Amino acid sequence: MTQPWTAANNAKMDLLILGAKGNIVVGNYTSATWSNRVWNVMTASANSYSVSASDASLGYDSDNNPANGYLFDGRYYVNEANGGRRLSGVGTNTVPRKYYESSLANSTFNALCDANNVPRINAALLSNHGILGDLGSSAAGGNTVLNGAMACHDELDNFYGLFTINWDIRLGSQSKERLTNVTFGETGGLAAGSTTISWREIH
Repeated sequence: MTQPWTAANNAKMDLLILGAKGNIVVGNYTSATWSNRVWNVMTASANSYSVSASDASLGYDSDNNPANGYLFDGRYYVNEANGGRRLSGVGTNTVPRKYYESSLANSTFNALCDANNVPRINAALLSNHGILGDLGSSAAGGNTVLNGAMACHDELDNFYGLFTINWDIRLGSQSKERLTNVTFGETGGLAAGSTTISWREIH
């Protein structure tokens, strides 16, 4: 339940929206803890679904054959269909990349992570395909709080403790405080406007 003063208190606050054409991966996927928590969720029976032609270059046409349409089989744990690569950590050598991996070497990615702790996410998460990961923090008793929202085709995450979503009222289509944004379209509103402060596309 949203308290009546929530919208007023946040009307002029920044809203961070993280959007991914591929996936949003939460946590350190190079760690054994991440694999132990997430692997079974990823390898459970997957549902195939149609994708756009623009997804094929990212490997989301599973048979890599545009002649029969564009279909992703939902297996995020296999190597990318179109031969995606990531650095192997030795010079410029590369190895096949799985859908949940970045293009960084595992050693580089691991060095950027804060152990296995993801106690809080302050953003709206929008993913064209999956939101995958290990939610929770040993420092917070295994709990994670998401302040914003999450929307994706496949939610493949696991957590211990509690996973709490505090929905941002400014994202609601029926709310008087809803936002209109030229980048992400209209969540429906006139009562509150938004300005894109910064836009950065990362490959």
